[in-house]
Amino acid sequence: MADSLFKLGANPYVIFFYEFIGTMILVAGICMTVTAPKGQELFVIPLSLYIAIQIGGDITGGHFNPAVTTAIVVGQRKYRDLGRTLFTYWSAQCLGGMMGYFMSKCILGNKVASVVLQPKA
Repeated sequence: MADSLFKLGANPYVIFFYEFIGTMILVAGICMTVTAPKGQELFVIPLSLYIAIQIGGDITGGHFNPAVTTAIVVGQRKYRDLGRTLFTYWSAQCLGGMMGYFMSKCILGNKVASVVLQPKA
């Protein structure tokens, strides 16, 4: 068996694609909570995470967050190809996060930027 985060037979490009899409969905859901009606914003984030896990969770493990990937690597500590594995996951997650933010900004306009980037007083 391969000592890697990559599932047996999974291509790193496939892992990158599904982590990118899943992270994009999760971050877009988080950014779009600013327009959710009062009380319903609690459902947007878990729903977006559920959708992301249903799309790519079986293939990638459903990390969708660099902190989760790091915790899994530190917790298991047995990976032979650690550099390539972490680079694949982290780059997909960072790019997917940026794309999710820009996607929600295109949909909602400047409302996302003013709420997300400026702290509340």
